[in-house]
Amino acid sequence: VDSAAPVRTTSEPAAGLLRGGVSYLGGLAQSVGLIGPSAGAGIIVGAIFGTVGPLGWLSWLIGTLAICCVAYAVVFLSRRFLTTGGLYPLAAKAGGKAAGYFTAFGAQFWLLVAAPAVVLTTGIFANDFLSLPAFGLHQSTWWVLAFSVITLVATAWIAYAGIKISVHILLAIELVTGAAIVLLLIITLVKHPGGPIDHAQFHFAGAHMSSIISGIVLVTFGFGGFESATILGQEAHEGRRNIPLAVVTSILIAGFFIMLTQYVTVLGFEGSKLALATSPNSLGDLARIDGVGWYAYLTTAGLVLATFANNIALYNAGARMLYTLPREIGTFSWLARISPKHRTPTSGVLTFAAVNAAVMIAIAIWRLNPVSAYADLGTMSGYGTIVMYAVTCIATIVLIVKFARRNALGVVICLAGAGIICYGAYTLLHPFPKYPASVFAWIFIGSAVAAILGYLVLRARRSTAFAAVSVDEDTALSP
Repeated sequence: VDSAAPVRTTSEPAAGLLRGGVSYLGGLAQSVGLIGPSAGAGIIVGAIFGTVGPLGWLSWLIGTLAICCVAYAVVFLSRRFLTTGGLYPLAAKAGGKAAGYFTAFGAQFWLLVAAPAVVLTTGIFANDFLSLPAFGLHQSTWWVLAFSVITLVATAWIAYAGIKISVHILLAIELVTGAAIVLLLIITLVKHPGGPIDHAQFHFAGAHMSSIISGIVLVTFGFGGFESATILGQEAHEGRRNIPLAVVTSILIAGFFIMLTQYVTVLGFEGSKLALATSPNSLGDLARIDGVGWYAYLTTAGLVLATFANNIALYNAGARMLYTLPREIGTFSWLARISPKHRTPTSGVLTFAAVNAAVMIAIAIWRLNPVSAYADLGTMSGYGTIVMYAVTCIATIVLIVKFARRNALGVVICLAGAGIICYGAYTLLHPFPKYPASVFAWIFIGSAVAAILGYLVLRARRSTAFAAVSVDEDTALSP
């Protein structure tokens, strides 16, 4: 008997988690919370402007449509299969063990690297907020780490306390922070001396397609986590309907919201003495440009809350991915422990907390700059999303070709999704990053090589790992 064989061989839903308690809005809150559009409005807008210039909104429009190609694959699978593990059991069900294995590698690499990056982001914004004139706290690495540890503990507890509690908090935070940003955008449109129409942002002459494409690549990475509602396969009410709907809606909401923010922010910065591309807090600076400097307190506090919500969504997704892993590989059974009171994956939450804590300790010991550490971890996590999404698209094509051969359009859409993601990988690695960024590229390459060797070992042993035993299949719905 293969020692690596999964302990269960039937396709049945996982036991222990809350059943059917999360509504469509809860699934939407999970996916939107992990995309983090309110946080993105304050973090990504400046980077997109620095890359693309005034046509940043166009990169968001095209990028949103591009990520919909990947979303097609996710929706195709999640309408047919339910799981608590996210994409990797779905990919295994669609494309076989290799697809499941490499999607699992990409997903875990992404989440375990992204989690401490987002924790640091909350710590950075909390320090920024308390360093505003009304509070006067000085900027310090130690304060950032202190706030990061508070975030780590608080968000882990919320994720542990129950999925219904956590998605309700996610929904509330996204609504409040989104409303605060929309109000600022309205103020900008009303107060801008040139009116709400910025002709420069619709002037395409002289635009460089290469810059727009680079912006599109950044945008697609900005949607990382849109599929995270798929981890609610057991906990979602009417999952085969509500999970795909939440996935699609989250992309449309986030894409339109940040595209609007991009347009209005660029409009607001025009004619000011401030540079959007280098602004450390574009929303706060926009409030000052509009003559409502006091509003910077609200927007900065909103960024703290938005990144806090991002952490909750990461814990929800990562903990359930780890919870599902023992059923797929037949070992690490301790990861499947569930809180009998809260019906949440205890070991998964604690594992993510331990990873985050280890990064905070490393930063403290080596006296690293938290902002640089956040940027480096964020870049490295992008490599994981590339693997996860590209393999999922390819696995979906395999399923379509096997069982739905008339769906040629579906094959084309999935091919486009895989192509877009692979082009993102090309732009990250060509030209090859210079030191110190090259260190993180080599870490990923080394991890990928180790993953390939691990798969070859599993195959040589004829392991039944990643046989999609955690997937609940709707046999009444044809692939």
